[in-house]
Amino acid sequence: MIKQFFFEIIVGIVILLATYLFGMVGFWGFFLLAAYPFFFKIKNFDERELLLLHQADTLTLSMLLMVLILLYYFSGSNFGQINIGRNWLQFAVLSFLITHGASGIYIFRSDHEDDDEE
Repeated sequence: MIKQFFFEIIVGIVILLATYLFGMVGFWGFFLLAAYPFFFKIKNFDERELLLLHQADTLTLSMLLMVLILLYYFSGSNFGQINIGRNWLQFAVLSFLITHGASGIYIFRSDHEDDDEE
């Protein structure tokens, strides 16, 4: 499960860097998300994993809300060649990928460390 969260973080960072370096062309990196089913199998989660997934989603939502407020605040600014206000949706999706990956890794790693202590 942690591998899937690392995938989200890496894709988010790659797209963010590509956008900064290449402008609007960098947003084509969203096609990397189409490779997700080829790398990871869909599995049935047990109750513990579902609870951890809900915790990660809640943390993601709170962090994403903070990022959306920052996007609104900096909507007149430019990120490289791209205006943040005109491309807020792409940046919101990138923020979701990065925050969801980070929160998932944090929640699942902390649970894994708790299991090791017992």
